[in-house]
This record gives sequence, C-alpha cells and structure tokens, in this order.
Amino acid sequence: MSRISYAHPDVGFYPTATYAWYVVVLLTLTYIVSFIDRYILSLLIESIKASLHLTVQEPPRRKKLKTDEAGDDEAVITTVRETLAFFAEHRRSYGGIFVGIIGVTAIGAASFWAPALFLRTWGWDVGTSGPALGTAKDLTLRQSYAGVTPFLIADIFRLLLIAVFPGLALIVP
Repeated sequence: MSRISYAHPDVGFYPTATYAWYVVVLLTLTYIVSFIDRYILSLLIESIKASLHLTVQEPPRRKKLKTDEAGDDEAVITTVRETLAFFAEHRRSYGGIFVGIIGVTAIGAASFWAPALFLRTWGWDVGTSGPALGTAKDLTLRQSYAGVTPFLIADIFRLLLIAVFPGLALIVP
C-alpha cells in the first residue's frame, strides 16, 4: 500500500490521513522533547556557567545614560534629531539592517506582481498561474485546508490549555 494517495487533479499528491496524523504525532513528540530539553537546560544554565567558570563581568559603558535634571537614572525621552544623529553616527552598524529590511519589503511587494508577470511574460491566465503561486482553480476550501487542519487543532488545543491553566503561559511558547 502506498503512503501517498491522489487527491485532486489540479493539486497533485497528498499523503493519506493515517500518514499525515503519523507525521503530526511525530512532530508533536519532537516538539515536546525539544521543549523539555530547553526547559531543563534553562534550569541548569547557572550551575553550568558556575562550574565551567564562564561568568564574565559586563564591560564598562562608554557613554552614560542621559539623566533628567533631578539626577535620577531614568531614561530621558530623546528627540527625532538625536535619534537620527545616533543612527548616522553608527551607520556602519545599522546600515546593513536597514538595507536588509528594505530588501525583504521589496521582495514581498514584488510577489504581488507575480500574476501580472506570468500573464505578460508567458501569457498564463489565472487558472494556469494559480498552481504556480500555490493556489489552484476549482480547489475547495476543505481541500486547501486538509494539510493544515491537524496543526490548527494542535494550536487550538494549546490555547485552550493555556486558558484553563494560565500558569503554563510562562513556560509554553
């Protein structure tokens, strides 16, 4: 017996329900083991650092935080000009971050033009370009959410668990 069954002529192959639930259970168990491992490591991190002598003092700050007139150590609200001056002074540190954010935004905006690109370049209509973009013509909502349903159920279960036991919100990601 094959683990893959034919689901829809426009979409392609989908796994059987048994195999899909097997994968969901396997991923859930992996997540649980990962979570427990992370939780235990976070409890032991201080003793591990102490036993390996990995504690390092924080280096002294080059510039002190601005204080108000009373001398309190609370942060003072800076102006836009001071913020821009700070970014200009540290442009080598923040320049790459800003360029990366602009690039990711441009790529996301360009994906909206993909149907027009397919139409103008190759003459594809909506029915032809839909499967290439991840949507298919004549695909029902039930078929499109068939693979997502187990994960939605797991998320709803996790939300209900946190709603019933609010203390779990501190440890459940």
